[in-house]
Amino acid sequence: TISVTVSSYTAIDKKNTSVTRTPIENGYTTEFSDSDAIGIFALRNFETPNVATIDGVYNLKLVYTKAADGTGSWAPATGDTHALYSYDDNLAYVAYYPYRDGITIKRDNKAEILKDLANNAKLQPAADQSTSAAYTGSDLMAAFARPATDPTDANKKVLTLAFEHLHALLVLKTNKLFNCTPPAGAGFEYSDPMLGADATAKDAV
Repeated sequence: TISVTVSSYTAIDKKNTSVTRTPIENGYTTEFSDSDAIGIFALRNFETPNVATIDGVYNLKLVYTKAADGTGSWAPATGDTHALYSYDDNLAYVAYYPYRDGITIKRDNKAEILKDLANNAKLQPAADQSTSAAYTGSDLMAAFARPATDPTDANKKVLTLAFEHLHALLVLKTNKLFNCTPPAGAGFEYSDPMLGADATAKDAV
């Protein structure tokens, strides 16, 4: 069984200290949709000189199917549905979103793998994220896990992938400014576009 969760972004308050996300920011919580895909890698002897990849689970594409009741499941896009099954307890799994063909990873350790994914040219944020597809496609996330015994069935294994965002989320809150005058001796003036900002504009993400 594959279980997937996603962490929330961390907001910054006016004092530049980390704070818990407020309910008004729930619109930025990541949720997987039907047909979303992740890539997954299986590594044996992880963090040892003898680390090895598993051929059938090297950038294996898993696709999410959402049921009518709101629940969902992950399964390989093509090929043997048993590809993830293994009787080898010495396996570590690394997964990322969004899936891309031809992604490779370093095999040294978790930190190097996540750094490699974040720097991969195929996984960089889009310059224009004005559409939902472009925005979600730029939300690079990664997860690392080892299989554990299913608490509801000792004969089964569950792989829980807790995804974390690898890129930051920048939110610009626009405001209309009135009677803006620079401080004495500032040496600058506010431009007309600044004075005429659209008061009805939404957050720019």
